This record gives sequence, structure tokens and C-alpha cells, in this order.
Amino acid sequence: MKENKSVIRVLNIAPLNIGGMQTTIMNYYRNLDKNKIQFDFLSVHKGVGHGYYEDEVHMLGGRVFHIYYSRENLLFDFSFHRAFMRFLKNNPEIKIIHIHGGSPARTSIFGVLSMISGLPIRIIHSRGAQGTFPFFVSIFRPLARYCATHWLGCSTEAGQSLFGKKAWDNSNKTFLFENARDLEQFRFKPQQRTQKREELGIDNQFVVLHVSRLDPIKNQILLLDALAHAVKVQPNILLLMAGDGVLRNALEDKVNYLCLNDHVRFLGMRNDVPELLQAADLFVLPSISEGLPGVAIEAQATGLPCLLADTISPEAKVTNLVEFLPINKGAFIWGDYMLRYENFERQDTLDDVRRAGYDSRDAAKKLENFYFDILKGKG
Repeated sequence: MKENKSVIRVLNIAPLNIGGMQTTIMNYYRNLDKNKIQFDFLSVHKGVGHGYYEDEVHMLGGRVFHIYYSRENLLFDFSFHRAFMRFLKNNPEIKIIHIHGGSPARTSIFGVLSMISGLPIRIIHSRGAQGTFPFFVSIFRPLARYCATHWLGCSTEAGQSLFGKKAWDNSNKTFLFENARDLEQFRFKPQQRTQKREELGIDNQFVVLHVSRLDPIKNQILLLDALAHAVKVQPNILLLMAGDGVLRNALEDKVNYLCLNDHVRFLGMRNDVPELLQAADLFVLPSISEGLPGVAIEAQATGLPCLLADTISPEAKVTNLVEFLPINKGAFIWGDYMLRYENFERQDTLDDVRRAGYDSRDAAKKLENFYFDILKGKG
């Protein structure tokens, strides 16, 4: 098939494994007009790997490139630097680079190398609030700001985290792009809820759902302590934990220690999150640090009440279903609040979420216009 040379090709620096960031990128990509905008992906990793979304990218007409590194710290991996610049030279059709996530140090590496290579549009996109960066990492903030022609954030807090609060608030380079979703698949459907609960072997239990990688930053230890408190009052609670990660063994040990084996299920990595949200009665996310988690938007779209850590961006509250709780005042508060939602009556809230700007079809059109405008020098 002959390539349409009028198509704008955007190179995305992002891994293609399963994750919230990748879900958002793919939601945008699926809804772009491929006759106008086409996504390519550069996956940077140590060793051979095939990303979860790679086949779909190819099916949608995109290309996936791989560059391997030899040193964990890309800053000092000069062979990687040369390979990356050689890649850009060999693909002159790429005029826009869109760098997703990462620290100021990591994003500035791609930004600076792209700038040296003469790439005219260099977008750095903050995908989450990182909290406080180590000093060595934070000193790269000015470089990240300088080498990027446009600064994007999934929320104000995420943008401030990567670029610095004062710089983000006062720059004309800043743009917000929501963690958009294919909302229709999250519309509350009682029949689908019943089917999924039967599939999971859930009868009349009160189901609390947590969807996240199992990592200390996600604070699942507090969640288990909260559950231990709640089951003393209501023993009919079941916690479903969807995701995997470095903390899994420690969490399983914690479950054994607290005698919660009958109240916790580790589901591992899942591709049925919309159905799990239908099956649940409450969604919880007690993260120590977070930007604007897409799964919180998904949960609200299904009409599911949400308990979120007060560290999460207030912009995550797009309906009245969200309560923000402190993470530094003990787990008892979380346990008590869980019990408040035992008899909550679900309603269809999808249109509320759509009006907040999280529908992927509307968001993709916004992104298309953004690319067109910056190519014309209007953005």
C-alpha cells in the first residue's frame, strides 16, 4: 500500500505494555482520523520484548520501533544517544515527537536529543504527579522546560509536578489533555454486573475493587489495614485487587498475617476492568502519589462510588461519587468509610463524565486540532 505523504506522523515515546498511560494513549489513537494523523511508537527497553498493544498499533497503520539500552541510566548511555539520533535522521517524515511520562531527567534526554537533531516540535507530556523528585532528578526541570516546545499534563497537578508549579502556572506552553476513555463501554448495566459476579463466584458480598500496579507508591498496605478494620464490623466484605507488581509477595504475606484470606483476591493483570467495575460496589485508591488516574474516571462512568487519597488531583472528581480521604491519619478512617457504601444505589452517571471532557472521541478531535495548530505555528 502506498503511503499517504500528507499524513502527519507523530512519534510517541512510550512503552506499549498494559498500564493506565498506555490505555489513555490508545484511546486517543483509536479515535484519530488516520487519514490526517498517524501514530508511531518508539519503545525503549533492555532486551527483546513485544508490547501488549503492538499488534493493534500495526493494525491501525502505525509503526513500532525499538531501541535497546545497555545502561539503566540513559543519561550516560552514549551508544543509546547515538542510536536515537540516527533513528531520527533515518525517519525525516517524523516532525512531531510526543514524550509521555517520566522524570525531568528522562524526558529531557529525549527532548535534548530531538532538539539537536532538528525536530521542530517536541512535546513533553506529564502523565502523573510524582511527588518530590530527588535533587539530582529535579535539577533537570529547567532543561526539560527548555527543550520542549509544548508542555502537556493530564491534570494541573501532573503538569506542575514535572515542570514546576511556578513555571507551569505562568507559561503559555502549557496544555491540558484529559485521560480520555471509550466511555460507552463503562455505562452501568445491571445484567452485565450480575453476569460478572456469577463468573467470579460472588454471591451477596460487598465488593471493594482496587485497580493498580502493586507498588509501595500505591499504598496497598493501608488498604489491607483498612479492610481488617472493616471486616470486624461487616464480615461479608470482599476486596478484589486487579494488577501486579513488586509488592505482590509482601501483600500476600500481609493478608496471611491479618487473616484476610477469605476477604482478598489477587486477580493479577486484567483486560476486563470495565466488567470488574460493573461487578464492584466500591472503588478505592489510597495512593501516596498520583496524578489523575484514568481508572477513577472509569469508575465514575459506571456509577461506582470512589474513595480516593487526598494526594490525588482534585480534578479527578468529575461527579459527586468521589470522596477524598487522608492517608496520614490511619487506616481506620478508610475502613469506616468503606462501610458507608454497603447499600449504595448505583445510577447511570456516564453523561456527567462525558460532559467533563473525558470521552475519547471528543478528546481525539481536540488532539488532532492541537497538532494541526502547532504545525501552523498557532499553538
